[in-house]
Amino acid sequence: CQLLRQSIDRLRDGKTSQRVDVTLRADFLYFSEAESTHLDPDNQNLGAYLPTTYMPEARLRISAYKELAELISFKELKSLRTRWLDRFGKAPVPAENLLLATEVKLAAAQASISTVEIREQRLMLTRNGEYIFLTGKRFPRLAEVEPEKKLRETLQMLKSI
Repeated sequence: CQLLRQSIDRLRDGKTSQRVDVTLRADFLYFSEAESTHLDPDNQNLGAYLPTTYMPEARLRISAYKELAELISFKELKSLRTRWLDRFGKAPVPAENLLLATEVKLAAAQASISTVEIREQRLMLTRNGEYIFLTGKRFPRLAEVEPEKKLRETLQMLKSI
């Protein structure tokens, strides 16, 4: 599917839009509905997944995860969000978090960043195997404490690079 998209792009305007694989790790983020059952309810973790109550059929969820993995632009993400809204209704919080995490990965890809890691208040970014320091010789610090706000702050920092 991605090869077909690249061929079509090349024929259209001579440019190839290529998805850059970005790894996102955060000490507060989990990507599986199964993990949510094992967590302490008082924790500060943030679920980012497609709940079975939102997309009951496994094949639909698999297809949706595949679509997310193949996104290469914010425009495509917006279109996907609209399609999900039309087809499945308002997305629950874990699905919204998954879309936000995907937005973070897209912003990182646009800045040629291969790894985004958030540990406590530190934001660690990697490009070409090297850490990126935005402020001198230390990792950027996130001001936000709440998990969702940390992701949003990370997104804003990535967009400013």
